[in-house]
Amino acid sequence: MLPVLIMLLSFSSHYPIESLLGSPLEEAKRSDFFTFFHLKETGAAVALEKTLALTFKPEAGEFRELVSVYVTLDTNNRIVGLDLSLARSFVDHKTNGVFARDIAKSLLRSAIPKENQQAIADLANEIEFPAAHEGQTIITGRPPSKIPPAPTAGYLTYLGKRSVFEQSVNTYKLRLENRKVNDVDSLLISVQMVK
Repeated sequence: MLPVLIMLLSFSSHYPIESLLGSPLEEAKRSDFFTFFHLKETGAAVALEKTLALTFKPEAGEFRELVSVYVTLDTNNRIVGLDLSLARSFVDHKTNGVFARDIAKSLLRSAIPKENQQAIADLANEIEFPAAHEGQTIITGRPPSKIPPAPTAGYLTYLGKRSVFEQSVNTYKLRLENRKVNDVDSLLISVQMVK
């Protein structure tokens, strides 16, 4: 008999937002992504071309050092880029890895514009339902999602088996990269608006 994996229920849509990309910062901070993961601003710096980069971290002490969200704003205080940094030790952790998966797939589903969701559906589903590639049964709060028969290049990057994955669709660019962030082996998931 195959083991059954019960996944955490992700955030509900009590404050729906079309897409974090392009949203005003104050609206985004009230979105499910920021409120569900209890992300609080911890720093700011001027980035390129007069943009502002803000750092957010979860309030929960056990995850604060493992997760960082970097938000890049344009001169109108709208989000033009989101970077999620997850310590590889967190992503690969046998039990806590489910929390890394939750914020990773939530970033993808919250940041990517609705009209482009299909382009990242396989990757988001693979991250959310890892047991599907292992033949396990998954119990969730929503109907099972379609998983590709073999892991995608993006998912192999998520797993640390590839160094980089990039995808460009219409108005955004997605990049997953395994590299050091602040001297820590990390997975960096970056979603940027393109002009």
